[in-house]
Amino acid sequence: MARPLNRLWRAGLCLALLLLALPCAAETLRLTSHKSFADTLADLEFAITEHNFRITGRNEVGRAIRDRGHDTFPDATVVHYCNLELAHEVLQLDPHFIVHMPCRAAVYVTDGKVYVAADLLPEDHADERVRAFARRVNALQRQILKYATE
Repeated sequence: MARPLNRLWRAGLCLALLLLALPCAAETLRLTSHKSFADTLADLEFAITEHNFRITGRNEVGRAIRDRGHDTFPDATVVHYCNLELAHEVLQLDPHFIVHMPCRAAVYVTDGKVYVAADLLPEDHADERVRAFARRVNALQRQILKYATE
């Protein structure tokens, strides 16, 4: 029969190994726009297509909540986008990286200000090729969000 200390040590080791296997939380990039919500959203979508990404979906969260009777809920839209060549490149290196796809950015209003935010890809992968990929795509995402807000 295992002693309690041995069981605790094994449980702690299992938890540590589990935490090491989990992907790290992505960094969120958040910028303030001095444009209207509609103009910021339009510029975001333009920048996405100009950087060779295709918009794959939109979730108009703010409008959906207003449609449910919360008339004063502010504008909030999430835009999903992907570049299939980039997806192919990284998935050949690590098929598990699919959890980070597609890229998405949110445009939303809070406290009277318009924001654009996106989770960047994690840059701490064990494979340097995946880290380089993440840095390259994150640079594109920074350019896209910057264009949307300026």
